[in-house]
Amino acid sequence: MKLPFGTITLAIVVIAAYVYASNGALYLSDTALEQLSFSLASSPAALFTHQFLHVGPLHLLGNLLPLIVFGLLLETVLSSVEIIVIFLTAGIISSILFSFTNPLVSLVGASTGVAGLMGAAAVARPKLALSLLLLTPVILYLVIFPLATDYTRAKTVDLVSQQQQLTEQVDSLVVQTKSNTSTQLQEQLAQTQSARQDATQQRVLVESGKEREHSTPSDFLVHVYGILVGIAYVALFHQRLVKTGAQEFKRLIAFANRKL
Repeated sequence: MKLPFGTITLAIVVIAAYVYASNGALYLSDTALEQLSFSLASSPAALFTHQFLHVGPLHLLGNLLPLIVFGLLLETVLSSVEIIVIFLTAGIISSILFSFTNPLVSLVGASTGVAGLMGAAAVARPKLALSLLLLTPVILYLVIFPLATDYTRAKTVDLVSQQQQLTEQVDSLVVQTKSNTSTQLQEQLAQTQSARQDATQQRVLVESGKEREHSTPSDFLVHVYGILVGIAYVALFHQRLVKTGAQEFKRLIAFANRKL
């Protein structure tokens, strides 16, 4: 049994890119989004970087799970290299096509590449692809998203508590410096003030990031482009899979008709 190196590689890169771009925080800053997202005005490198960029944990997990699920499914019939090729090609082509008709919109996320994997899987393994297409949203909305939401809520509460504690420490140190002007106390005050500023900035980033994540739209058309690229890849380079997939799909239709 071969290891799914293509799927594993993509998943690792997506996670690593998110952690790096967010600087270890839960959400990306405006600066990171501006530098790494894709639009017609972006640098050519953004065609690649935007596919591994996610505005927050829900956005990340909502793409990561289907990437793994459909990547693993496809890697039973395609090579690891092909999984990566489909992902990148679908992301690049669909983003370019979409941007020509929406030049002012910036794109972020792995969803277009994932859509390509879904399209390819629907052609090559339609029965399993349909089952996973129905099951994946259930897992996301009933299990993963609630857990991620609880975690971000707890993180926010922790940041608020940390900010309050640091504020109390700063106030106490300010009082002490009025009667004691030692260098050590002044350095401690400066360090505590810096820590409080960092906590405040992180809290603001989390709160604004949550709002951005919930308000960022997801366009249907750009994902259709991605699906078509995935379908086209299998149709062009794996006609045998197209034939076996079509036969499997016919059996599914026949089974559904009998049940109805």
